[in-house]
Amino acid sequence: MQDAIDVIQQFGFPIVMAVGMGYYIYYIWKYVTEEVAPKLEESHLNLIKVIDQIRMLDNDLIRLQQKVNVVLEYEKIHNSSRSTTSDSSSERGHTNFQVQESKFQRIESIKPLPDDRESGEQQEEGDPRETRSGA
Repeated sequence: MQDAIDVIQQFGFPIVMAVGMGYYIYYIWKYVTEEVAPKLEESHLNLIKVIDQIRMLDNDLIRLQQKVNVVLEYEKIHNSSRSTTSDSSSERGHTNFQVQESKFQRIESIKPLPDDRESGEQQEEGDPRETRSGA
């Protein structure tokens, strides 16, 4: 304690406090650069990865929603045409519908999704993959 008093008397209080503040700033700078900065960099890289994954999931959800909308529209049109008219399609299992999307103002032909069965494989009664044409 006497050493501190002697230093203050010899150099003055402002000089001693300036040196003490300089040491404090050096200590904080060293701690931040050696301990905090590497962890911050690692966290930054992890954050970028998470943001990329969220964007990919968002894009997947958008695509899935579009597919669900198309299937619902197809089912709505298929059910309404089935209730009013009989199937007049020349191809077995294919019915062409004209769908007008008000968003794009264009007409598209919609066909049923392709079967994942091998060609020549017979449908069993009650098979959920069978088409509903003519029923």
